[in-house]
Amino acid sequence: MSAAHSEGQPVAPAPVTSDAVEIRRGEEGPTLGFPWTRIRGEREQLQRDTEWLDHAHAAHELLWCLDGALTLATGQRLWTIAGSYGLWIPAGTRHSGTLPAGAVYRAAFFSTEHVPALAAEPTTVKITPLLGQLLDYIDQEGIGPSQRERAEAVVMDLLQPVPQEIILHIPHHELIAEAAAEILADPAAAHSVDHWTKRLNVSSRTITRTFRAETGVGFARWVATARARCAIALLAQGTSVAETAEQVGYATTSAFGVAFRRVTGLTPGSFRRERND
Repeated sequence: MSAAHSEGQPVAPAPVTSDAVEIRRGEEGPTLGFPWTRIRGEREQLQRDTEWLDHAHAAHELLWCLDGALTLATGQRLWTIAGSYGLWIPAGTRHSGTLPAGAVYRAAFFSTEHVPALAAEPTTVKITPLLGQLLDYIDQEGIGPSQRERAEAVVMDLLQPVPQEIILHIPHHELIAEAAAEILADPAAAHSVDHWTKRLNVSSRTITRTFRAETGVGFARWVATARARCAIALLAQGTSVAETAEQVGYATTSAFGVAFRRVTGLTPGSFRRERND
């Protein structure tokens, strides 16, 4: 999820446009240039809806959004990146993603020669104000090697995985794949287990057991997580809590608040405040 780098300078990849969506192939080069630093960064405000095709980097990557929400896929896992949370992607991890027009994202790349992987798998990281400011600072031109080295050391101290992650595992089992696709396409619809038992002509126990085997959670939890993902994207765009609740299928803001907190660990209002801090 980046521009490619050559001779130590960021170079925008050649985009491929498809209707209103810009398609980017991502950086697949053998290495990123780190001639005198451990961390390199980039920032971009997107002018169009943008999709990055499946790719991997030779460096570790930290992705987060200053405005908007990023949807990122790694294998069968779907991540939502917004607010004060970012995603650490270890070097070599294949991923793809989408961002809407107007979104602003930041990416920091970490040399594998000098920085060990924070985790073996993609993991959520809290982007504290101090961490964000330090990553901005080391992107500046003109700071000396010793200043950069001290700032990078503090960055590494601040990078810590967080326990509350918003991951949606996408099931591929033929029994429930259609249900999962419809829920993702329209999370506001009435997706009760009774509805799907009639559609699929199986018991609720079979649906729940299959969802748990494929995704690690039962049907109800999976639907709640899918709705929370959609809600995060709406809240990140500035949509009100009440309107977001309606758009993701909750009859009341209080019911939405309970479900959102159960999945994310935050109330919708707290998420909006963190985003604006």
